[in-house]
Amino acid sequence: AKNPAGSIETSALLRVHAAPSFTKTPRDILVDSGSTAKFRCEAEGQPQPALFWSREGQQEVFFPGHTSPDGRIKVTFDGDLTVADVRPADEGNYVCAAMNLAGSSLTKAALKVTSKNKFKVPTSS
Repeated sequence: AKNPAGSIETSALLRVHAAPSFTKTPRDILVDSGSTAKFRCEAEGQPQPALFWSREGQQEVFFPGHTSPDGRIKVTFDGDLTVADVRPADEGNYVCAAMNLAGSSLTKAALKVTSKNKFKVPTSS
């Protein structure tokens, strides 16, 4: 500002926050029992959002860097969820949550498990 009495100047830092939005969303996966399933999830926002995974209907949250006690479920620091040695009990929807100071966003994908055991139908000779 400037007037006959003088002038004054100041500066300020403006931080703009933006709620998370997904740049990669997980896709539904169909795997054989005993196989490995991998879900990818990426988000952007300001500040950079943190990614968390959970299974729909369960309270356990899988944080980045998390490995389950049995070692089958892992979350990488860049947001990928891996379920190894998949079992029928692992079927369900897996939810990726992106959160930062400006808000949160959710996306999900289904894991379906097929049995490796194929039954042979006897043929008559």
